Amino acid sequence: MIVALTVRGAEVRPRDVVSIGGNPHTVIDTRELAGFRKRLQFADGNAYVLARTALIEVSRPYVAQHTAIA
Repeated sequence: MIVALTVRGAEVRPRDVVSIGGNPHTVIDTRELAGFRKRLQFADGNAYVLARTALIEVSRPYVAQHTAIA
């Protein structure tokens, strides 16, 4: 299952899909940069830098956590 979320730049993680300019990009790596910025590395080789506090919409794979009921 895929869920759409609005997160801060600091909360973007690998496997998230970010749409930039209408084109979806899968994040494969993130790095913290100076000046409260974060660099997102995409599977297609492109990269994007955004503020850690900036809001961004992502699509994220969701894995349900099963709990046993006793």
